[in-house]
Amino acid sequence: MMGRVGPRASLNALATVGLVASVAHLGRLPRVAWDTMYAEDGFTFVQGAVDGTAWWGTPYAGYLHVLPRIVASVVTGALPVRAWAWGMAVGAALVVGLVAALAYAVTRHLGGGRLLGVVAAAAPVLVPVAGIESIANTGNTHSYLAYGALFGIAARPRRRWVRVVLALVVFLFAATEIQAIVIVPAALVLLTWHTRCRWPTVGALLLGLAAQAAAFLSTGRSRDSAVPPAVAVARGYLFDGVLGSLVGRVGIARTVVTVGTWWLLAAVFVGWIILLVLALRAHPRRLVLALLIVAASIGTWAMAHIYSNFAAVDFVDGPFKLVRWGTAPALLLLATVPLVAAPLIERGGVEARATRVLLVGLLVVQTASFVLPTSRSGTYWGAEIAKATPVCRTGAAYVDVTIVPTDAAVRLPCRYLR
Repeated sequence: MMGRVGPRASLNALATVGLVASVAHLGRLPRVAWDTMYAEDGFTFVQGAVDGTAWWGTPYAGYLHVLPRIVASVVTGALPVRAWAWGMAVGAALVVGLVAALAYAVTRHLGGGRLLGVVAAAAPVLVPVAGIESIANTGNTHSYLAYGALFGIAARPRRRWVRVVLALVVFLFAATEIQAIVIVPAALVLLTWHTRCRWPTVGALLLGLAAQAAAFLSTGRSRDSAVPPAVAVARGYLFDGVLGSLVGRVGIARTVVTVGTWWLLAAVFVGWIILLVLALRAHPRRLVLALLIVAASIGTWAMAHIYSNFAAVDFVDGPFKLVRWGTAPALLLLATVPLVAAPLIERGGVEARATRVLLVGLLVVQTASFVLPTSRSGTYWGAEIAKATPVCRTGAAYVDVTIVPTDAAVRLPCRYLR
């Protein structure tokens, strides 16, 4: 899938990118946090996996969450109980590694240079706003999957088995992230360009979303507060989707708004749109695709606030917050970077050199927020299992194992501890 590189080298490169991305994703959390069981990872996915198979047909918060369910089932079935927290963290990292490897392969295959492939692969690993609770837990891996599905559909595989694999991956992504619906217009545009090799992936996207829609309509999602005003949604997008693609520390982000006002962020966003138009004016189809991806980025932020229970995040009076729901919007905005950079690099000369410098600069700026503070400490799964084991030795059938947050627990059958 990578141009002139042989099949073996291509697979080796993909495996390397996926492994490095997975390790780097885990590296954003301190080691002590790997042994914590993050919220839904415990009381929803691990709990469902140990309770039986019926949970597969029960949506959580309107999502099917297929990939987290698969990870939890593998972890609880293949690993000793003390290692489950580690297993869930590693499973989440492998999902991000898969997205990164897919972005790298497709970018290289479609003509992007190695640096551009690295930038596309680095986005899900380095995107700063993801540091806010989206790291190393399977419950939040859905935030990365609209980005991954977009690259999966952009691929133009010649071999049938590759199409089948890509279609399966895209289906899993769509059946996990309901907000992948925002990339449907871009997917349909891509389908018109190369129908023969893209219809399996686009079909898989629509099938996964249809399953999600059925789950959503059967359960719905709770809303804890009123729909926020349009100005709050717009400011939130500029703060988390635009600024969050570059900065991960809340203090720095607030300073940018305080000093530059919201108009600075609006100018940055509009400036990027202008750059898209100028760079792609000779490539009208790419320009349409890029604008549809930007619209998808805005859409996934708006959906999270209008149709879900995230309206309580205040972007009118403050204090303004970086929240994990900015991960998908930021990633989709970053997905337009290869579209802009590729033609500029192809032109050669000063434009190509300047573009490469800016790409390296983007990686440097994002890396500055690589390691962020985390609240995932204090309640360690291994230690809680050690406390629970004597309870099971008394003949109890079940034991409650405390997780993070501390007011939640996994009700664990004692057969796992004997």
